[in-house]
Amino acid sequence: MKNQDKACILEAMEQQTISLAKGGMLRTLQTRCSIVASANPKGVYDNEDP
Repeated sequence: MKNQDKACILEAMEQQTISLAKGGMLRTLQTRCSIVASANPKGVYDNEDP
């Protein structure tokens, strides 16, 4: 995952809000869902995988 993508979802995961700046207006919206994510780094669980 790219660092820019991580930064975009960090606020939603930690604060349960999203900040938007459009058309000269700044708004903060509450998120209505949780984020559940998992990952399997290459080579960590399967030693045969490079």
